[in-house]
Amino acid sequence: MEVPIRGGTDGARLSYMGLPCPNLCTGGVNFHGVHEYIPAQALTKMTEVLVNLLTRQ
Repeated sequence: MEVPIRGGTDGARLSYMGLPCPNLCTGGVNFHGVHEYIPAQALTKMTEVLVNLLTRQ
């Protein structure tokens, strides 16, 4: 018998407790599986997004 579980992030818990946290994905595939990976293009794009967010005025 499989019992479904609800996934989540530390940020979701912190947001629930009153500390807003963004949940940014790096574009990974097959999370927590034996074939989990992150395409280089997705990682590069997330780097661009983060630099943009951090350098906004």
